[in-house]
Amino acid sequence: MLLEVIRILFDFGLVVFFWMLQLVVYPSWQHFQDEALIHWYHTGKGKIWYLGLFLGPGQLFFSGIQLLWAPSTYTALTFAIIMFLWGYSFTVMSSVHNQIMGGTDTSEEHRGKLLKYNWVRVVGCSFIFIWSFVQLSSRLSFFGDPG
Repeated sequence: MLLEVIRILFDFGLVVFFWMLQLVVYPSWQHFQDEALIHWYHTGKGKIWYLGLFLGPGQLFFSGIQLLWAPSTYTALTFAIIMFLWGYSFTVMSSVHNQIMGGTDTSEEHRGKLLKYNWVRVVGCSFIFIWSFVQLSSRLSFFGDPG
């Protein structure tokens, strides 16, 4: 039970993190001048990414442990979705970030790609959290028969 509680905390943390990027951080970049955005990448990015660097591996670790200790459709599919999201982040999202950070493409259109492409992570993490919540709540009988 403790494993599931720890896992859902990481799931929830990533939901908050990716929604924050989607609703606050990425849209704010549309108002930055190019030089200011590049400067932010070199000074501010590390501060916000520490959170992601803590939550992402934590979710991966605990979902992997769940898959090994309690294999099920839920643990297998959520682990597969998490692995897909990691691959997506390291290929698609990192490419866009690197172009902005390197100053090779800081156009508004390119910045807009982050908003567009991040929806995959927002939807994926939200789905995982909802499924984790349903799994955990069914074990705790939150919504079950009280009698």
